[in-house]
Amino acid sequence: MTVKTINVMDLMNVNFYPLWLADQSHIVAKGGRSSMKSSVISLKLVVDFLEDDLGNVVCLRKVGKYLSTSIYEQITYLDDKKGFLSEQMIRKIEKYKENDEDYWRWMYAGEVIGLGDMVYNMAHFKEIDKLPKDDDLILIDIAIDTGHQVSATTFLAFGFTKKRNVILLDTFYYSPENKVLKKAPSELSKDLKEWMDKIQQTYKRHLDMQTIDSAEGALRNQFFKDYGIRLHPVVKKKKIDMIDNVQDLLAQGRFFVLKKAANEVFLTEHKKYQWDADTLQSDDPKVIKIDDHTCDAFQYYVQDNLRKLGLKY
Repeated sequence: MTVKTINVMDLMNVNFYPLWLADQSHIVAKGGRSSMKSSVISLKLVVDFLEDDLGNVVCLRKVGKYLSTSIYEQITYLDDKKGFLSEQMIRKIEKYKENDEDYWRWMYAGEVIGLGDMVYNMAHFKEIDKLPKDDDLILIDIAIDTGHQVSATTFLAFGFTKKRNVILLDTFYYSPENKVLKKAPSELSKDLKEWMDKIQQTYKRHLDMQTIDSAEGALRNQFFKDYGIRLHPVVKKKKIDMIDNVQDLLAQGRFFVLKKAANEVFLTEHKKYQWDADTLQSDDPKVIKIDDHTCDAFQYYVQDNLRKLGLKY
């Protein structure tokens, strides 16, 4: 049997060497998102546990609905020679490196880099003039973010292809700004049904998941009353986690936008989508909540289709 020797110090950010060598019983680890502090803590807990026959480890959750969503094993991608990761995972990570080296350096190489205040790398929002002939649409998903009286309402149609790519097919966008008479839920319900029928007639594909903000009740109830169709309320996570899922999809080079006038607002809002600079170094950075309706709807779509998109196993 071959025994592999691993130097644990190779698996951590050098900034946390003092934490690893500390003898104190109480340690506060400081570092921003992706600083690798969680990775070092995970390793230290495992090693300390193995060295103490009577040892126990207790993990307390500060945030997150379930323990598994807020405390988890940290795996840092170093290189294939370490032999920690499956071939499937290595191929996936190398695809990130090919499509977005900055994201790869930040997420998997453990480097602390400046990604700026912008949330997304717009180079990954690839516009196409028409649907590809070699990558047929399998189905269409709908995502909805509503604002009613105070902000915009948007419906997004995403095509899912046989190569597991995602194409934004169409955008509906209604803003009540500067309008004396604003649309009621009954009117938006009619708009949604007519728009969905148009999408289905245009692309001749099944409408699969029809996702809506879980905090939205008026349109969801009205739509069911009018048409007997239940829109699916997304189980939202922390904003940073939903954005991470979208970035995961984008970094794999699998997202495309059909070039048309209706989709311009989607691109415009994502180009302006920014982090609040004052919160960037915290564990819970915030976005600037201005003109972000298509951004929210895109996040709802990804969050509600993680397994379909291959972002959750």
